[in-house]
Amino acid sequence: MNRPSVRYRANARFLGDDVRLRFGGSLDAALVYDSANDELTLQTTGASGELVDRLAFQAGTDTPSVVFNDGGFDADFRVEGDSDPDLLFVDAGADAVVFGGSGPDGSEKVKVVGDLRLDGDLDLVGTHEIATTEGSLTLSPASDLILNDGKNFIGDTSNENMTVGLTINQGESDDAILALKASGVAHGVTNIAETDTWGLFTKVTAANGGLHVRGFQNNWGGGASSVAGLALYGYGNPAGHGNGTAKSTSANGAVLIMGAENDGSASGAGIGANGNVLVVSDVGAGARWLVDAEGDTWQAGDATIAGDLDHNGSNVGFYGTAPASKQAVAGSRGGNAALASLLSALATIGLITDSSTA
Repeated sequence: MNRPSVRYRANARFLGDDVRLRFGGSLDAALVYDSANDELTLQTTGASGELVDRLAFQAGTDTPSVVFNDGGFDADFRVEGDSDPDLLFVDAGADAVVFGGSGPDGSEKVKVVGDLRLDGDLDLVGTHEIATTEGSLTLSPASDLILNDGKNFIGDTSNENMTVGLTINQGESDDAILALKASGVAHGVTNIAETDTWGLFTKVTAANGGLHVRGFQNNWGGGASSVAGLALYGYGNPAGHGNGTAKSTSANGAVLIMGAENDGSASGAGIGANGNVLVVSDVGAGARWLVDAEGDTWQAGDATIAGDLDHNGSNVGFYGTAPASKQAVAGSRGGNAALASLLSALATIGLITDSSTA
């Protein structure tokens, strides 16, 4: 029978300052106490047969510590769960920590296989990305995504014309870039947008761009509950700022619609002579009303005026007659000279067709 070469009695004490206990026939492991650093170290045999530090316990200081792999070797650390054999895996060779797996997929420092819940803040410092190579990044309905400041990008990484804001780059896609939805909306224009979409932003044309804004509502048919598909409200204070009451080329207002021409220069140019600045069109019947660069207007239908008609121009014409200047009536009222002059003046501006005879 083999007997141990050293026997220990109960409650034995080692009182020396430096103690080393070696285990195994080939000195496979050792437990070492370093009195100078007040540190207890567990050593095992390394690749070359030497004893190397694996686990160190440091005490006797204000900040005691426990260090695994104190020698900095390629020695992994693994913790098993009740059903997960790799609940915690520290891959020393990859300098990575993995939860629920055995190793990183690339250069990531931390990998989580399974769900991750943060009950506190996630603070990203420096230039970093949050990417989903597969699937989606989903926020639960009760969660908020707060972007406090800086530049925020979707599909892009830079915008020299933006200091604080959001840049969306659609790439080669030509469909909707922004859709606004609500569960209470149920329109029938599903060949353009999904039935619960009430607002849509797209390009006018795929190659040339332009912003196309569409509004959808689900009760078009008259009545008190009928609303517009697209409504513009400008909450400004034009009367107190600038020329909010002026009726001139420098006028401003609560709602301002401005047209410019893209002539290939660094800034937009004014629209040329007789160019249409604003066109109101029916999708099934074409242009219904427009205003051009000279301020001239044209409409395809009738005009109903609820207030006064204040004509401040130089010429006027009716029923397709060429506009003419203000007419003068001459001749004696005692005979027919004044009446004949009046009939001629009215015919000149197109208000009557003079078929009278002498």
